[in-house]
Amino acid sequence: MKKLFLMLAFPLAVACSHDLDDTTCATNDPANDLEWLKEEIAAIASDTSDFAKYRLIEQATFKGATVFVISNCCPNCNTVVDVFDCRGKLLGQLYAEIPFEKIRDSKLLFKRDDSPCK
Repeated sequence: MKKLFLMLAFPLAVACSHDLDDTTCATNDPANDLEWLKEEIAAIASDTSDFAKYRLIEQATFKGATVFVISNCCPNCNTVVDVFDCRGKLLGQLYAEIPFEKIRDSKLLFKRDDSPCK
């Protein structure tokens, strides 16, 4: 009986052993719970360049999964807008590989205190 239980329980345990849910990031506080995102925020916050104040990070949904859009509100810049998944993997650039209209439920996650972005 014990062997039968182990044989049935093992596949279930293996199937449920992922570290992170790719669709929701398995957190209500991604800015503090996702290490790669925390590092990105710290880099933007400590950047002393003139451009840094324009940078921002938004959390959104793309194809039913949580994504993070790292962009800026610089009025004179022609920049690439990167879109990342929960693990920090680059999914592509907005407007190039990822159509803008496919990004849903966008909300501001981080901007600097000196940011002119609204």
